[in-house]
Amino acid sequence: MFKFMAPGIAVMNRLKYPQKFALVSLLFCLPLAWLVYLLWSELQVKSEFTRKELMGTEYLRRIRQLNELLPQTKFLSQPDPDQHLSLQELKQQQAKIEQAIAALAEIDQQLGQTLQTSEQFRQVSKSWQAFKVAQTTGDQAEQLQNYAAMLDQLNRLITQVGNGSNLILDPQLNSYYLASSVLIHLPHIQNVQNRLKILEKQKSIQANSAAFRLNNSIAQQKEAERRAAFSILLGSLQEDQQALKQALTFALQGQDNTAVRELTTDLQQLSDLLNWQRVEIEQWFNSKSQPQSTPAIQSIDTLLTLSFQLWDRVIPELENVLQHRLQGYTQQQQMIALFILVILILVIYLFSSFYRSVMQTVQGLEVAAQVMTEGKIEYDLKLRTQDELAQVVRSFNKIAAALVRSEQAVKQLNQRLTADNLAMRAKLEILRQIQQLILPNPEELEAIEGLDIAGYMEPADEVGGDYYDVLYDDGVVTIGIGDVTGHGLESSILMVMTQTAVRTLKEVREVDPVRFLDTLNRTIYKNVKRMNSKKNLTLVILNYAQGQLSISGQHEEAIVVREGGAIERIDTIDLGFPIALDAKIADFINHTLVTLHPGDGVVLYTDGITEAEDMDRNQYGIQKLCDVISQNWHRSAQEIKEAVISDVRHHIGVQKVFDDITLLVLKRQPSSLNPGHKSVNNSPEFVKNGLQV
Repeated sequence: MFKFMAPGIAVMNRLKYPQKFALVSLLFCLPLAWLVYLLWSELQVKSEFTRKELMGTEYLRRIRQLNELLPQTKFLSQPDPDQHLSLQELKQQQAKIEQAIAALAEIDQQLGQTLQTSEQFRQVSKSWQAFKVAQTTGDQAEQLQNYAAMLDQLNRLITQVGNGSNLILDPQLNSYYLASSVLIHLPHIQNVQNRLKILEKQKSIQANSAAFRLNNSIAQQKEAERRAAFSILLGSLQEDQQALKQALTFALQGQDNTAVRELTTDLQQLSDLLNWQRVEIEQWFNSKSQPQSTPAIQSIDTLLTLSFQLWDRVIPELENVLQHRLQGYTQQQQMIALFILVILILVIYLFSSFYRSVMQTVQGLEVAAQVMTEGKIEYDLKLRTQDELAQVVRSFNKIAAALVRSEQAVKQLNQRLTADNLAMRAKLEILRQIQQLILPNPEELEAIEGLDIAGYMEPADEVGGDYYDVLYDDGVVTIGIGDVTGHGLESSILMVMTQTAVRTLKEVREVDPVRFLDTLNRTIYKNVKRMNSKKNLTLVILNYAQGQLSISGQHEEAIVVREGGAIERIDTIDLGFPIALDAKIADFINHTLVTLHPGDGVVLYTDGITEAEDMDRNQYGIQKLCDVISQNWHRSAQEIKEAVISDVRHHIGVQKVFDDITLLVLKRQPSSLNPGHKSVNNSPEFVKNGLQV
């Protein structure tokens, strides 16, 4: 369980309280915000859906004006004597239709792109223009054909308004049935009435036709076609009447107000008149002696008036339902926004209060800690809190009490530690002095004839683990340089032991490099084991006599420098084995011989130089060391040493020195050249002087 919680605890431990609150709140609010977003989006979609429906009702009102005026249109070339309408009155009717089309064009310009009705409106306008052109020719058949086409285009426009405004897709039944009444059923009833009038007008036009009067068979065929059309329209009328009554009955179910009662009355009147019309037409069909004129045609205008009156009562009911629904969606959105705002304010208030409560405890702890750091540790913190922070306060008070009890013990321990530290520093100072004392002094180096030698060692701590020594006896110069792993007290002790062992072997005149290093290794190895230490060191031994230099042991590269500054790097990896790492290393020891002419020399170093780092962690490197040596080889050994150390210090800058730095420069002086001893590798005198190859 705790492993499972570990990542969360790690994250929380890295955050401050405001960041913790923000993180938790964000993770908690994300799903809630997503749900609120979905709800808000759904309400917004529904609102847009309803607004589009209201656009449709607004468009339908303009269509209704034109739909009512069209059936009143008369053929202007032949005014109807029964209506006693003058040509001027008929032109006034035409002007009204023009105004209705202009109003329809205005609303189509506003809503046509949204409802996608512009194309259908252009067809209606085009049909009206064709109708007016036919009026100028006086061809009544063509006028009637264009009039029927205009009615068809107008019905298609109504259908497109219903589709484009989503009215036909309304998801609630009451508004769906109201919409279907104004979109489908009432327009269909009006269309049937207009078709009945068209059929009657066609009969009148055909009766006045010469071909119709002369050919009785044509008259009978046209009459049969007209009766079939009447039969089809009659069936459609009955279906629309029943669908309208069912739709409005369901839509108004449960409502009782003046508007609903008036709407119900108009529906009943329209239904009664439609029933009467249908009965009259059916009796006319079944009559043996059928009159020439179709019965109930005179009731068409009354039916149209009742249907438009009913349409005018249904459309406000539909708009009221849609407006009420839209207001409901808007109120829901407002309630959601208000609820979220209140909750957000409450959460911010509680989070702020919680943060202030925590900070009061933290500040109290900080004040108490400040008082205790000033030495007044007898401090009792009291805070008004009952949560988990109270446990922290109680623990703090326990710590204060424990500090009071342990103050004296701490003081006594500090006194002892101070004394111990002073003693340790004194011992380290003595050891440091011992290290410096056992190093070759300048007088010893100057006493060596024919060689210019300079040495330098700087420990990283009080005492170091680097070793170097120069011993001179019977014309043979023995040079040792090594690096103990690590630095500090234990490494410095191993360095002193190595110096003592090397000098001892030199005093007993051990000149064989294998026996020399093997004996040294066994001595140091046993001491390291006794100390229970894991220290070891790299060590290289150089023996020089009469221009010949023997190199054995494993350490950093030996840099051989020729008189002009040319560099030869000798890798010592195959010349030995680390000291005190294994009891037997004789099999790994080898040596190499280098001839030093006047002006030649050798430079030895420890990795404290080549691995010295600057502030960007870049190491000094062997190549840079070789470049500085080569550039300054014309100078004395002391000056070469100072040039190298100065360049290393410049590279390090203000960076901390992590390892001991040791450098040894040996340069053969020109005055030491002895022509009689140019080849001494195997001469008895060479062996006698202590250098065996």
